[in-house]
Amino acid sequence: MNLPLWGLLSLLGAFCGLLSLPVSVVLGLKGNEWAWKNRRFDSVEHFQRVQRVWAIVGISLTIALILGYAGMLLVSLAMIP
Repeated sequence: MNLPLWGLLSLLGAFCGLLSLPVSVVLGLKGNEWAWKNRRFDSVEHFQRVQRVWAIVGISLTIALILGYAGMLLVSLAMIP
């Protein structure tokens, strides 16, 4: 058994989990500005359409993940005798 390897991977997973919230906040606050600066758009309206599409995709994926985790939880709870 490679217990030190599992411990290292667990530590890495915890570290990544701790970083996800600050990264999400920074991207939420600065993401539109960075997108505007780093890509050419036809107009402000085009930029807003693109951002709206990405927002819908992000929200949809978040909802799908939450439903997936809830489904796994329900299945695992149903398996308990």
